[in-house]
Amino acid sequence: QISGNSNFSADLLAQVKAVAPDVQAWFGADTGNGVYTGTTLTATGRDKATAGATWQGYFLGSGGGTLTIANANVLSGAFPLTVGNTDNNGRTNIGGVVYIPNAQSYTGTVAQTVGTTLTAGNLIGSGGILVVGRDGALNTANNNISLRGGEIRLGLDPANSHFGQTDTQYAARNIFVKSANAVFRTIPISGGYFGNLTLNDFTMRMDDADRVFSVNSIGTTYINTIFNGAVTLENGATARGAFFDIGNDNSFQSGVGVLTFNGPITQTGTGAVSLQKRQAGVLILNADNTYAGTTNVQQGRLVLANVGAAGNAGSTINMNTNNDRRSDLEFRMDGVGPFVFDNVINTTGGNDGSTRVITVGSMNGSSSNQIVRVPTLTIAHSGAYAVNGGGSSAIYFDGFNGYQFEVTSGLNLNRSTVLRTRGALTTISGVLSGAAANTLEKSEQGTLWLSGNNTYSGPTVISNGYLVAGSDTAFGSATSNVTFRNNSFSALLASGLRTIGRNIENTATGSTQTLGGLDAGAKTFSGNLILTSAG
Repeated sequence: QISGNSNFSADLLAQVKAVAPDVQAWFGADTGNGVYTGTTLTATGRDKATAGATWQGYFLGSGGGTLTIANANVLSGAFPLTVGNTDNNGRTNIGGVVYIPNAQSYTGTVAQTVGTTLTAGNLIGSGGILVVGRDGALNTANNNISLRGGEIRLGLDPANSHFGQTDTQYAARNIFVKSANAVFRTIPISGGYFGNLTLNDFTMRMDDADRVFSVNSIGTTYINTIFNGAVTLENGATARGAFFDIGNDNSFQSGVGVLTFNGPITQTGTGAVSLQKRQAGVLILNADNTYAGTTNVQQGRLVLANVGAAGNAGSTINMNTNNDRRSDLEFRMDGVGPFVFDNVINTTGGNDGSTRVITVGSMNGSSSNQIVRVPTLTIAHSGAYAVNGGGSSAIYFDGFNGYQFEVTSGLNLNRSTVLRTRGALTTISGVLSGAAANTLEKSEQGTLWLSGNNTYSGPTVISNGYLVAGSDTAFGSATSNVTFRNNSFSALLASGLRTIGRNIENTATGSTQTLGGLDAGAKTFSGNLILTSAG
């Protein structure tokens, strides 16, 4: 190990190789950090075949500090680069940060079997962090980067990573996550903000345990990291979870930006693999994916840009928002709809401060006035209900470019809920069911359309906006009053030939409340109209 940012240029590894030719020797810096200014380093380790247990190569990262390889082509020859441990197990005094700003010329590989065999030119094991200033600092002959409990940080090209630009220098690189969790970051060493960075394939191995891929950043860069190749979730016979932690907890402003998978996500093995989106960043799924488990958004934004994005047809999407956090499920589609997603949606978990938002709209602004359809929405999350409340009290429906959201088979109201329709006209064309204790409340200035033969037996309350009855039983089987409240504009409108047999009560204390028809045809409200001053 070296210590201090001084001019250290002696090839100590050559001395080790001379006296102990079969010994793998790690070169690094202690917490005082160190800069290696020499022009060559010698590969160490056994050069005989030993079934992948040991090999000859460059082993960097020890002492827990940052080692900088200052010059170009210091690492050369048919040797792989290992940073940190050779696997996911921690070992005394092995681990640290290795910074390689300039291009190198090493070409060797190491083959390791973890479920399946992987041959990689760069191995980053437990305790290791590899920081590269450019693609040329990585292996020049092999594009596979094996993360076995380690972390990689890719430097951005400042000329191609600003708004509207794409940094393609890493476009052929493949990321493999095996044996342990892994961390990926982009780093604007010389600048780069609001742009895109592309890679190729992504593989996560989880036959032994659930696995986490964390995507973070250094500084506020807002880079969209895009995998254009295949995404493979390798598994065995046991059901597993693939966790994608994007950004910091409860803060999209952490600067991580977006992780995008353009290629299809598939799984191996018979055990269903479920995808879990965590932390406050954004995950975009653009392909028709075939993993067999559920799709879960615990925090942040999950964007589905293909009707098959959420795994196998008929699978479940859970908005399992945790604690005082917000989760967004976004359907972003372009072209000619309706766009039919064959996935039921459940709201689960959470507490009083959990917020859930469903958004529909165009991905790139090229389409407008389309409909997104899902079969079933079940509202069953935890947390208290407050009249006209947010957080756990509500589900928000947002939309852009004139897009609408429709639930075609049924809405299961398993708790009292405020349906807050903001940017998207929301239609429940299937049956709305729920117990007598569960209140259905409409708020925000958008429109909620109930057109099914509904069976819910709880109260119906209008706090703001438009509530449209598209069937005679739109307000369920209850005999309680349908109630206007609050001090904001609201309207209850009937559509088609309609007979509504419920009492309508106005307890609002301000603005205007409207009762009437939306279109041609007789509208009969056969119940009583009750006016009160409380609200």
